[in-house]
Amino acid sequence: MSLYNWFEQDDADLLIVHADRKERLYVLKETQFLKLVTSDSWTKKKEK
Repeated sequence: MSLYNWFEQDDADLLIVHADRKERLYVLKETQFLKLVTSDSWTKKKEK
């Protein structure tokens, strides 16, 4: 099954994949990625 099929299966915005003894990989659609990197929370430092 391809990544595209997995996204379509549940109308997902994010996929998390994991293999034994490996780091998780987070896969986003380009539109979701662009929303994330253009959001204020991505570019602004949090005030303490």
